[in-house]
Parts: sequence; C-alpha cells; structure tokens
Amino acid sequence: MDNSVNSGMVALTSVVGIGTVALGIMVTFSDGERAEGGLLVVAGLLILGGLVAMHRGVRGARGIVALGTIVPAALGVWTIILPLVAIAIFAWLIISRRGGEPQPAPGH
Repeated sequence: MDNSVNSGMVALTSVVGIGTVALGIMVTFSDGERAEGGLLVVAGLLILGGLVAMHRGVRGARGIVALGTIVPAALGVWTIILPLVAIAIFAWLIISRRGGEPQPAPGH
C-alpha cells in the first residue's frame, strides 16, 4: 500500500481516537451520561492504543483498532459521517494487512 495513503489513514484514525476520547469526556461532564461517556473514552483509548500496538507490530492490534472504531460509529450512526469513516478504517485495516505482511510459502 502506498505510504501516503497509509500515513493518511493513520492520521484519520488518530483523529477519530482523540475525538472519541474528547467526546466521551464532554458527554460525561455536560450531559451526565456517564455510561455512554465512559464507553466513548474506552473506545477512543482502544483506537489509540491499537495504533501504537500496530506500529510496534503487536499481533491482534488491528482488531483492537476495529473494536474501538465500532463504538463511535454505532453511537453516532445518525451522523452518517462516523459510520462512513468507520468503514474506511475497516477497509484500510484489511487492505493494509494483505499487502503489508509477508505471506507464508505454499505448503508451510
């Protein structure tokens, strides 16, 4: 995968993670919806932690990012933008995995 596309998707995913944490904090303190706000904070931290783990080559890190991305997309489905961004992130996670890691030789 092209490095500029990969860098752009890392940046977009980072913005989603930071925004999710910020939104969670805002929801918790302004609306008093502690459960929803806490869920958003945890989801944002999963996204950001998963990105760090991906950078370090930790196995399963892509799943952590995907798991964290589901929450803001589901809670913000009415915005249509968050679900579309989540679909773009999922596609990037799948496509970059296929092209970014060596495949085992046939028969091994």
